[in-house]
Amino acid sequence: MQKVSRRHAILSATAITMACTLAWGTSAQAQTSIRIGKIASQETCTYYQNSEGSAAAAASADWFGASAAVAVAWRTWWVKDCVSNFKTMTSSLEAALAASNKLTVVDRSGDYVLSGTVSADGTRQTQFSQDTSRGADYDLSANKLYASMNVTLQDRSGRKVFGATVRKEVDLSAYLTSDGTTASVEQSGQAVYNQLQEALALAVARKIAFRLEPLTVIDNDDGTIQLNYGAPYLQLGTTVQATSPDGRTVIRYNVIAANDATATAEPDGAGDTGRITPGSSAIVIEADDPAANGRRMKRVDLP
Repeated sequence: MQKVSRRHAILSATAITMACTLAWGTSAQAQTSIRIGKIASQETCTYYQNSEGSAAAAASADWFGASAAVAVAWRTWWVKDCVSNFKTMTSSLEAALAASNKLTVVDRSGDYVLSGTVSADGTRQTQFSQDTSRGADYDLSANKLYASMNVTLQDRSGRKVFGATVRKEVDLSAYLTSDGTTASVEQSGQAVYNQLQEALALAVARKIAFRLEPLTVIDNDDGTIQLNYGAPYLQLGTTVQATSPDGRTVIRYNVIAANDATATAEPDGAGDTGRITPGSSAIVIEADDPAANGRRMKRVDLP
């Protein structure tokens, strides 16, 4: 029978405890992996007609006299020339998802697969004109381009576990005239599509990340809260709506500071901020979402 000293037993137990702790820590830090599947992109196509032909003549002479023959060949065909408007959307999505610091983007098999379709929805023009009593004119016009993206998220079994539609807009051009002074701004077509692509990718990545790793409050210091996501998902001025654990208190906040891991936000409206405790759920209200114009202050009857 082998004798084991007390010191040896204590060291062995300590080693086992450290190994278990390291294994648990590695498991706890494992991030959810996601792969970008097929992203169908709208194309802008131009159709034009091409034609070509040739003619050949031959002459001969015999005892009846001279003769000539002409052969003509002609063909016409249609050409379709297409350009993808969002040709690098996959790369934009990969970068936006990786920026969450909570998801791992993989090239092969992952926990989830993100697929979608992106398209430009069209343009809209707005105009405002006014004649003043002093005879000075005021005229403002703007053009915007809209785009949308439909996405689905599948798990390893192929089951669709989440879906969303994201819509964004960017300015194409703006024109202002006031009292003889004129100012205008215009972007090239490719610059507009690149800007739209980045905005769509970030909005989609934010929805996916918040679905897999929810946005939550991790601290409340005298009404100012700290959130578990940082930039670029939460940027300066981003509107966040937090709900207390019991669901009875909903308060809006504005992000006032953010690093790559957390963000700090202060109240933007009325409510008992003390009820927004760590663990409270939160959502981001996009700047172009109609909900951004919702009521912030509590309605009360005046005396």
